[in-house]
Amino acid sequence: MLGTCSKTILLALAAIVGAPACDANKELATAINFTQIKNIVDILTDDQKILMPNTNSQYGSSSEVITEDSPFNPLSHYAVTICRHSIAYLKSFMNV
Repeated sequence: MLGTCSKTILLALAAIVGAPACDANKELATAINFTQIKNIVDILTDDQKILMPNTNSQYGSSSEVITEDSPFNPLSHYAVTICRHSIAYLKSFMNV
């Protein structure tokens, strides 16, 4: 059963996805994948939350098991933009 929610949930779906697409136009990829998310995060109010589905690209490659606690290790421009928007959101969420 679904409960009620007193928050406004923003679903951020606009993105340039994948290393080849981001490398083809790094400026556009940065604007879409990072800047627009940061702009939204910067104006969120206490009754608003943002849901940002993404890939695990920000963790790069590792011979170890990768978890959400693993350090970021971006291997492409796409991954860098995902890291940057994740960090912007976490800073906002944690009021840093």
